[in-house]
Amino acid sequence: MNKEKILVVDDDSDARKGIVKSLKADGYDIHDAENGEQALEMIKVDSYDLVLTDLKMSEIDGVGVLEEVKKKDPSCPVIIMTSYGSIETDLQAKKTGVSSFFTKPVNMDRLRLKIKKILEDRKLEAKIIEPDREITDSEITREVSSKLMLGTLLGIIVKLTCDILNADGGTLLLIEDDSLVMKAATENFKDEIWRVKIKPGKGVIGRVAEKGKPALVKDGLNDEPCFSEFKVPQKIGSGISVPLFEGNKPIGVLNLSRREGKPEFNKEDFFAAETFNAHIVFSLKNAIAYTELMKAKLYIDNIIGSMLDTLIVTDSKAVITTLNKATLELLGYKEEEVIGKHVGMLFEEEEFIFRKDEFDRLIKEGISRNYDVTYKTKFGERIPATLSASAMRDKEGKVIGVVCVVRDMREIRELQLQIFQQERLASVGELAAGLAHEVGNPLQTILGNAELILMNNKFEEARAIKKAVLYCKRIIENLLDFSRQKEINFINDDINDLIEKTLSLYGKQLEIQKIKIVKHYADLPTLLLSSSHMEQVFLNLITNAQKAMPEGGTLTISTRVKRSASNAQKGDFVEISFKDTGMGITKKNLNVIFEPFFTTYKRGTGLGLSVSYGIVKQHNGQIFALSEGKEKGSEFVIRLPVGK
Repeated sequence: MNKEKILVVDDDSDARKGIVKSLKADGYDIHDAENGEQALEMIKVDSYDLVLTDLKMSEIDGVGVLEEVKKKDPSCPVIIMTSYGSIETDLQAKKTGVSSFFTKPVNMDRLRLKIKKILEDRKLEAKIIEPDREITDSEITREVSSKLMLGTLLGIIVKLTCDILNADGGTLLLIEDDSLVMKAATENFKDEIWRVKIKPGKGVIGRVAEKGKPALVKDGLNDEPCFSEFKVPQKIGSGISVPLFEGNKPIGVLNLSRREGKPEFNKEDFFAAETFNAHIVFSLKNAIAYTELMKAKLYIDNIIGSMLDTLIVTDSKAVITTLNKATLELLGYKEEEVIGKHVGMLFEEEEFIFRKDEFDRLIKEGISRNYDVTYKTKFGERIPATLSASAMRDKEGKVIGVVCVVRDMREIRELQLQIFQQERLASVGELAAGLAHEVGNPLQTILGNAELILMNNKFEEARAIKKAVLYCKRIIENLLDFSRQKEINFINDDINDLIEKTLSLYGKQLEIQKIKIVKHYADLPTLLLSSSHMEQVFLNLITNAQKAMPEGGTLTISTRVKRSASNAQKGDFVEISFKDTGMGITKKNLNVIFEPFFTTYKRGTGLGLSVSYGIVKQHNGQIFALSEGKEKGSEFVIRLPVGK
């Protein structure tokens, strides 16, 4: 038994070799080409049972390969692999007759199953059009109607018609943009497919299309103008041209020919051609409708695939029927792992919107908006989300399923938390300013009297009073910094230089503690800022990182220029990151880490980060902390606006 011959085209050598190896293991005769140009040369000199090609290639892309394959053999199936698909290229490929699309990286199990099915279908089609098989005009409708893809159907129509009427050749032309365009032909005309265009009224074929009446031509066709468009390898003795109609609208012409020396077409042949004309038009109409349906489906699939939010479609029993790519990527599942399963598997167990009573209510009411849910990924991660759902109905109004659009709320919740934290800290700052004012004067009196006592008597108790007062004074000064009451002088300065100055003062201590410093500095614009205060912020973050890594570790300091993703009007900002490999921060502490007096260190005052927060905010900036939890390190990020 001959092996099916497959051509694999891909300019990615590793990807191509992997596919070739996998398909060879299935027993196919595999040939491969490293680009579109090489593939075209191979297609010219050889025939293939199937072509598998990448879409995005230099010079000649996958659509170009597809078109050349179909010129030579319209029935040859072509599968396109792509990571770059667009609606335009997909529709172009569909129009030309692509058999299937696969998204890279290709699932080889699914690809092998698809190839096996396509080749089995092709064998079945070959049996249908065997020349020595007797075919009745009742069979033509059954066989042709079962082949819905337009490119395959047209070739079958021509072949079956030639077999029935004992014709040596045939062509089928459809009307497009006021011209007759050849869409299918037998071997002796096949080289002309996609090239020939005939205006209505020109030659026999043009007159048949224009008048809507069939034509029987005898005594040779060599002098007929319409046949000058074709490069026919043998002389034609007689021919039949039959108009194809959809209702009263002409849609094309079917042409049959016999060589010189063979019996000419007669009235019985003419009558037979007219008899099964209605069968052909019926099948052709179905195929055209199916092709348009496939185009619409492809368009919808592209829209769904391009959605950033996750999309889940279920039947009326809450069983998953469709998911988009964003859902699978977010939750970590493969499509086959969730299709046919209850939708509740994708959410926390306590979610009740998909429980029977609530789901029945959703179907009855038809819509549910902004429902707070929690996604559960394949690996156990919990993701906060909002869900909006609406019932799908058929034309009789019966509910056939539910469409759910689910939005990942992690970033929004983080922003809400930051806003809440900033508002709360602003209130604390106002309280701190009043407290510093009220406590400062009595402390000054105590401090003055303690110094007088020391001058005269040098009592040990007086020294303790002075030490306590100075400690309180330092707290008050920090509170004033935090409450933005301390004067700040702004000048243009370079962030990278300020970080280096801070490291020159403190970097040696990090080295002693076996903490490695990794720097990733970008070219930054100068910023209007208070240099001494920003150095204070940097020093605080560096010392905090040191405390978080008592056994040593790595501190990575990065700077970069970014644009606000939420509002382009906000313009550019400089982002400074201090990322350590230390003990990390628990989720609970992340919510309160910038609050005054909060500390995880026994000797800390709990004001370092609060003061840093106040300084950054006075620069119209942001500061926030990130951590995946205890023992997973932490990152402090500062964002300062450019030009403000």
